Amino acid sequence: MIIPRRVGAIVGVVLLAALLAIASMACVRVGTELGAYGYNCGADGNQPCYKPRPGAGFPIPYLIDTPGVSREYQVALGEDELRWGAFALDVAIYGAALMALGALWGRSRKRPSASPDRP
Repeated sequence: MIIPRRVGAIVGVVLLAALLAIASMACVRVGTELGAYGYNCGADGNQPCYKPRPGAGFPIPYLIDTPGVSREYQVALGEDELRWGAFALDVAIYGAALMALGALWGRSRKRPSASPDRP
């Protein structure tokens, strides 16, 4: 079975975009979402301690730290909250960027070279 060239290119872009999104897990940032890290806060010392939850992924964090499950302020796949919608959006953003770069690269290759003989 022969796969058409465009289908193969689209599959390649989607796979490369997914790899880039997975590699972006190395970018860990503290977000605005709060999580309860312990219960030693407040006037009586029995209130939850709310701190910002770190998230991994760029440009949209898709792996969010779950307090009490993994080490505090460390994100790990399999232990923390994986948000599939944010991951899919990251893949779409990387895919669109790759397709734009591919279109620019293809356009620059198709330009005729200027010859010095032409006026």
